[in-house]
Amino acid sequence: MELVFWLCISAVVYTYIGYAVVLHLLSGTLGAVSDSLYVLRKNERRVAVQADDSQLPSLAVVISAYNEESCIEQRVTNLMAQDYPLGRYRILIGSDGSTDGTNGILEAFSDPRLQVFLFEPNRGKATVLNDLLENVSEGIVVFSDANTDFEAGALRNLARHFVDEDVGAVCGELQLHNAGKVASANQDSAYWKVERVLKFHEARLGGLLGANGGIYAIRKELYQALPSDTLIDDFMIVMRVAMQGYRVCYDPAAVAREETSPDVGSEFRRRVRIGTGNYQAFFRLPGLFHPRHGWLTFTYVSHKVLRWFVPHLAIGALLANCFLLSQPFYLITFALQIAVYFCLSLLVWLKVLDRMPAPVRAAGFLFLMNMAFMVGFVRLFSRDSKGTWARTVR
Repeated sequence: MELVFWLCISAVVYTYIGYAVVLHLLSGTLGAVSDSLYVLRKNERRVAVQADDSQLPSLAVVISAYNEESCIEQRVTNLMAQDYPLGRYRILIGSDGSTDGTNGILEAFSDPRLQVFLFEPNRGKATVLNDLLENVSEGIVVFSDANTDFEAGALRNLARHFVDEDVGAVCGELQLHNAGKVASANQDSAYWKVERVLKFHEARLGGLLGANGGIYAIRKELYQALPSDTLIDDFMIVMRVAMQGYRVCYDPAAVAREETSPDVGSEFRRRVRIGTGNYQAFFRLPGLFHPRHGWLTFTYVSHKVLRWFVPHLAIGALLANCFLLSQPFYLITFALQIAVYFCLSLLVWLKVLDRMPAPVRAAGFLFLMNMAFMVGFVRLFSRDSKGTWARTVR
């Protein structure tokens, strides 16, 4: 039980702290080697990928939308204003059984670059994406969401990487904001900033995991149809590309922005759905554990798998601790765990977490996220997890 306790604690500390340290060391070493080879042999150095208009591929932006009347007009306008050669990109939007004004807004556009598909009934995002991809003739597909805004050069910055035939997917940078909160209180945004840093260094190793659902692109030929009940389509799509042996790049210059969920309840429900989808992907992508994937397997286990199972590891540590209470040290560790969980639960219940000092807010955010993951894990096995969706603000 003592071994179980420390293994559980060590795994949690590693995935949240140790992995970032190890990743930075590995990435820094690789960068130093690359610089040294440049000095000694004049090998290709780390430079920004460039492509003029004649080299940019034709692409299609695809969006699955459900009851998005509040943002769909702005989304289409934003895409039409992209700095990308005219006649080289189209926009395909599928309305997944929307019951609000989404369909009418989409039908009001007359721009030939926009192709609208009105599907009935609501079947789920994965099914809509499968249908949209069947109507794509362009070589590159850019995936996005209805509530996302691209910076003007986002499409250009994504597409330029595909001049390299080894690149199968490109992940852009998703920036989160919420006008209703002060920046210091927005823990989701702070957490996402850390994730963006990890993505950058994982990409340098060749182990980038998944993509930001709001902005990523793949080669059309590499798309594999998704099961209709798929919950986290972005992760599944990009990991399948990586498993085919193609590189997945990260470009922080391809910027998109989204608002975070407006309240704790909305964010918790979103995290539950993500958690359910995480475990679904875990069981559907066993091939990612094969050592032939190299750095991808390392980053997948360290960054994703261990983090998904932090709730289980925390419960394991608490249960193992129960068998060690005869020793004073483990009596203290048990009391500390109970005290932390109780206090964080109380702060959440009283809805005062946002008014706490930064370390407490961060701890509360991780606590809620892992609670949501555990609910998602139970939900995956307790009922049929369908791919249809109920809209949230984010």
